[in-house]
Amino acid sequence: MKKISKKVAGFLGLLTLLCCCSVGYAATGGTLSGTIKGPDGAPFRAAFVRVRNVNTKMTMMVLSDKNGQYFTDSLPAGTYEVWATAIGYKCDPARRPDVKVEDGKNQTVGFNMQKSMVEWASMTKYQAGTLLPDAPGKGQFLQECFNCHAFSLMASVGRHDHDGWMQAINLMNVLKVANIKPNIADMAATYLAYAYGPDTTVTPESPAQLPAYQKIKQEGDYFSDDALRIAWVDYELTGDPRDRPGVAKQDKDGNMWFEDRGAGVSAA
Repeated sequence: MKKISKKVAGFLGLLTLLCCCSVGYAATGGTLSGTIKGPDGAPFRAAFVRVRNVNTKMTMMVLSDKNGQYFTDSLPAGTYEVWATAIGYKCDPARRPDVKVEDGKNQTVGFNMQKSMVEWASMTKYQAGTLLPDAPGKGQFLQECFNCHAFSLMASVGRHDHDGWMQAINLMNVLKVANIKPNIADMAATYLAYAYGPDTTVTPESPAQLPAYQKIKQEGDYFSDDALRIAWVDYELTGDPRDRPGVAKQDKDGNMWFEDRGAGVSAA
């Protein structure tokens, strides 16, 4: 048997420790994978698959590849909700609410995508600025309302006249989740009543009904193969409606977390 120096022995000991740590870490958590199929049964590319921990509310989002397959990074053991989305489609089943993830194991969950109406709620700010009709107050709406609510505002409260939109805006001021000046509120409400009033004809039910949509759509073929490899993780803050973009919260490790365009970002 050859004799090794203390330095080499120490190195080998450290290497063994690192290997053990690596093996131990790799065994922590589990993964999800599956196949997304289109209406014709063929692989469905660029479906957004969301995996949400029912306890911590952490949500990981990945995309299906050209073979319709998706894979998550390692997930903490627990119970998850899983669903898939794509612009102009809905998934079947709509959601799997009780998926168990176990340490060191992979769980398989698949979905079928069915054709559906393109929703305004799927549009980005750029698309909104392009597709929405031009009228006084559009800039105020995009700047004061869209940055926080996007089109979910319309989906959640419906279409109203000027007074109805003013009530919704004033409620945010009363709850101290916003501080919108009266003149800005009036301009935004005037535009919303024009574009999203109960009897409006300038904004169709679906943005796909507008000719300009075809030039700016971001459906499955919009994403490159490299983009399909992205994994995105959202962490829910307190749930307090006063947690607005730019409001930071400190975690147990001293990191400051704040919202930036709907996504959680940390700063040590």
